[in-house]
Amino acid sequence: MFLPLPTAPRRFRRLFVLEPSTTFTLGEAVPGFLAGYFATCRRSAKTYAAYSADLGQFQRALGPAVSLDAIEAEAVERWAMQLRNDRYAYVSVRRKLATVRVFFA
Repeated sequence: MFLPLPTAPRRFRRLFVLEPSTTFTLGEAVPGFLAGYFATCRRSAKTYAAYSADLGQFQRALGPAVSLDAIEAEAVERWAMQLRNDRYAYVSVRRKLATVRVFFA
């Protein structure tokens, strides 16, 4: 449900925010993030492919039904350790973590 911003200046009251009780699952949020993030600026197709792959891998590791509110730093750290155990290069793990950091920013 969307609510108008009550404290916004009159000319900005058309803007809406999500009701605080609304929670999204990882499976719902990833496609929306990719669509929105890549619609705001010109980014290369390779960047889109990398972000999509990284977030897809993150989603598979945690599960698409997990709530965004339930994801804690320890879960991301466990995923990073699993990537290292799977012999991903250090720079690849860093890129994947940077993608997740942008996703949650």
